[in-house]
Amino acid sequence: LKTLTKERNMERSESIKNLAIAQMKMQKELRNLELNAQGFNYKYASLDHLLNYARQMCSKYGLSFVQNPIGTETTIGIETIYMHESGEFLVGNLESPIGGMKGMNVYQSSGSAITYLRRYALMSFLGVFGEEDIDAKGFDVYEKKSKPKTAKPKTIESDELPF
Repeated sequence: LKTLTKERNMERSESIKNLAIAQMKMQKELRNLELNAQGFNYKYASLDHLLNYARQMCSKYGLSFVQNPIGTETTIGIETIYMHESGEFLVGNLESPIGGMKGMNVYQSSGSAITYLRRYALMSFLGVFGEEDIDAKGFDVYEKKSKPKTAKPKTIESDELPF
């Protein structure tokens, strides 16, 4: 099959008719994921939970996927190849700046980013949701965590004054 040029970080086979039909059939059965993990004050579906669900559902409809790490000197990312048994495919890339996380070296941070990006990329291809929508709660969720606690000023009685 011929490959079209990349548009908006997406590459695809010349036709995606069979892939689209299989996706439509699968999406009638897909459900959002159980939120089985917790971190950073919100619940989400872990990568292993997502992968088990995705493999089961995709194979039922002749679909499969491969995810490979990609990156540059300053970014880390994931390339997801979403395929149909007919040979049709979609390829999407998702990248993020390389950054350190508290208590982790650059390799641990990159591994964490890859796991995170794999979850988001695959959930996007499937059309499922697997985490709490903390954005809907507003930024006050973050502000409550990040505001330093201020000590109450101590009340001094007049007989305690040094003058």
